[in-house]
Amino acid sequence: EAMAKLKPNRRTAIVALTHDPKIDDPALIAALQSDAFYIGALGSKKTHAKRHERMTAAGFDAATIGRIKGPVGLPIGARSPAEIAVAVLAEVVKTLHESEVEKVPVIGPTSTMPTGSIATDPSMRNDPTRERSSCGTSRVIVVRTAGSA
Repeated sequence: EAMAKLKPNRRTAIVALTHDPKIDDPALIAALQSDAFYIGALGSKKTHAKRHERMTAAGFDAATIGRIKGPVGLPIGARSPAEIAVAVLAEVVKTLHESEVEKVPVIGPTSTMPTGSIATDPSMRNDPTRERSSCGTSRVIVVRTAGSA
């Protein structure tokens, strides 16, 4: 219900934090039906495997379910809540920039720029048809219970 009001789009990251399928699953289902560039959920590999089973039972294919990052966050050895938050946000930023690099064209048919490089042709700066790269998301949606910190 809340996800429908928020209307996630291609500039939205969604992270489920409750560890409770009754809360996380409806949010993840809505996220999978959206264009959100990042979908993640806390939990162990075992919890994530069970999540996959529930999403399969809900009718999603493996490729769609594969959009859910879990366990969420870059593998930096995070232990404390603050470290986990940094790992999660780092993965969100990494995913954002990876998706932007894929959309920005490399100029010229004989370009020697490596795959994933961003073209820096000054003539494209004011081109309204060019897919823009920016340094932020429109929002990060965090699904959590009222009592969680």
